[in-house]
Amino acid sequence: MIAMPQLPSGRHFAIQADSLTDMLENAARGIRTHELMVINDTAQLYAYLDVLYFRSGTARKIPPQYFDEAHTPPEKRVPYASGHTLATLIEQEIRHWTAADQNALFDFLLEFRTRQYLLDWLNAVEKVKDRIRQHGHWLARLQALWWDTGCHPLQPEQTINHEDVTDMDNGK
Repeated sequence: MIAMPQLPSGRHFAIQADSLTDMLENAARGIRTHELMVINDTAQLYAYLDVLYFRSGTARKIPPQYFDEAHTPPEKRVPYASGHTLATLIEQEIRHWTAADQNALFDFLLEFRTRQYLLDWLNAVEKVKDRIRQHGHWLARLQALWWDTGCHPLQPEQTINHEDVTDMDNGK
């Protein structure tokens, strides 16, 4: 989990990678392999990063390695699932936020520690992809091969330039 400083409106949130961790753990067995193969840059991770909000309460202590002094959640605040991924937050929710909150979110995403967090996850994705290609369950290897060759059934279809295709019926 990586927490963001409090937004100008007072809202405080964090992102965590539990969904991504689950996908990485299962992809080598052929489960969600196609979803993993789509991820090629940090922005594509957003769909797998859960957004947490904070509310009043006391609960288990949040491990300090996730926060530095400037980014510690307020005292007596505990995280809870917002129901958004970082992607849906950006696509749907933030349009209801003030401009100041929107700018603060994008500033957070550009911070070095956030970029590093995302790059670390992207590197983990690439390592799992490589492991699947070499040692994964046969179904996962097959899915990765299909994806790499551009013929996975769930891959977006390639546009065919019909002028370049030989018309076999007319011998052209």
